Amino acid sequence: MKNVLFIVHAEEMFRKFFPDDLYAHRLLKAYNCKKYDQVWFLESELDNEGLAGFLQTEVDDCDRICWGWGYEKDMFNEDEHEWVIDALGHEFTWVPTELREMANSLKRANVFVGGGYESECLQDWCDCLDFMDIEYQKISGYIY
Repeated sequence: MKNVLFIVHAEEMFRKFFPDDLYAHRLLKAYNCKKYDQVWFLESELDNEGLAGFLQTEVDDCDRICWGWGYEKDMFNEDEHEWVIDALGHEFTWVPTELREMANSLKRANVFVGGGYESECLQDWCDCLDFMDIEYQKISGYIY
């Protein structure tokens, strides 16, 4: 069974909230280890520097999903309204196209999540996974 890891908003602009100086190193180790068949970085693209520090240069060719927070239905055309959902972290979130496209394969995978504030952006991502009926496990050492 495939192992997939999603890292939410491990971006430079959030560095001051990382739990310790080794946080980005742990994420890089997770990215490079053989435990995960695929690692996805969810980036808000609000920060020009992108991923935190050296992590940016080390994983430059990684899989990325542009996804943030503060979504509302009026931000999208009518076809996307069904994908703007209630969220526990923020009032609403949006299920990105990439997640919709890989949902069936993720249902047959071991899915892990980390990054993000646990009760905000990470929670929104978990809400997206729940909406798509995808089981997942949070990795506490990857959460800030």
